[in-house]
Amino acid sequence: MSAKNSVEAFIALGLTRVEAEVYVYLIENSPATGYAIANAIDRTKGATYKVLGSLERRGAVLIEDAEKRLCKAVPPGEFLKQLDRDFQREKQKALTATKNLDSAPADDGIYRLTTSDQVYERCRMMLRECRVVAYLDLFPGPFDELRGDIRAAAARGVKTAMLLYKKNRIPGVWAVVEPRAETVLQKAPFHYVSISADGQQFLMAAISQKDGHVLDAFWSANVLYSFSMGSYLKYATLAVVYESLVQQNAPSEKFEEIRRKWYKALPNMISPGFKSLAESAWDMNGRKR
Repeated sequence: MSAKNSVEAFIALGLTRVEAEVYVYLIENSPATGYAIANAIDRTKGATYKVLGSLERRGAVLIEDAEKRLCKAVPPGEFLKQLDRDFQREKQKALTATKNLDSAPADDGIYRLTTSDQVYERCRMMLRECRVVAYLDLFPGPFDELRGDIRAAAARGVKTAMLLYKKNRIPGVWAVVEPRAETVLQKAPFHYVSISADGQQFLMAAISQKDGHVLDAFWSANVLYSFSMGSYLKYATLAVVYESLVQQNAPSEKFEEIRRKWYKALPNMISPGFKSLAESAWDMNGRKR
C-alpha cells in the first residue's frame, strides 16, 4: 500500500489528516525529530509538534526523553489493536449512556440507505428482531453475509422462506433456487437483497459487485408496504417451486403435496403486520371500518 493510501486508511479510522501524515511518515522513517517531520510533510513546526503530542497520547508514537526528542512510530499492528480497544471502550460507554433514552415512535417513512455496511447491519437488525415469519430474496453475496443471522432466526423458531440463486441449505428454512439463476447472475452486475420481517419491516437493495457501492437501497416500517412486499416474496417463492414442478412434468398429486407442506410451514395471515392491519380495520364497537 502506498503512503498516500496509508494516510487515507488512517483518516478513515479517525485520525486527522495531519496525524495520519505524521504517523505514516514515522512508520517509514523512525526515529525522526519533529523538525525533520515538519519539513518532510510540509507542515509548520508548531502544528507538527502539536500533532506529535496528540499521537503520543493516543499511543501511536513514542517520544524520546532526551534533548533531541526523537520520535518513533508504534508498529501499526500494535497501534491498531489500541484503536480497537479504545473503540470498544467508547462504544460501551455510548451504549450505557443511551440505554435509558426513550426511542422515537415508529413511523411510516421510507428511508434510503447509502452504504453496504448500513444495508447489511439493517438486515441483521431486522432478522434479530423478527419473531414470527421472514421472507428473503438473496443473491449469493448477500446470502453469505447474512447466513449466520438467518440461521439464528430459524433456530429461534422464525418461519423462514428464501429465494436463492445458488444452492444452499439452512436447517428449518424453506430454500428455493431460481431455475434461471445462472442467467440472472450473468445479467445483473450487482448484489440484490430483499427482506420482509414479520410483515412489519421491509428492505430492498442493489449493491455494485465491483466496488460495493450502493446503487439504491431503502428500508421502511410502513406496515401496509411491508406486509404487501412480504406477501409478494412469499408467493414469488412458491411460484418458483411450482415452475420447477411444471418443468419436471410432475403429476397433480405432487402439486397438492407441495401445497400442503408449504402452507403447513408458512400459514397464511400469521405475520404481526397482517394482524396489525386487521386490528386497525375494526372500530371500538367491533365493526369493520
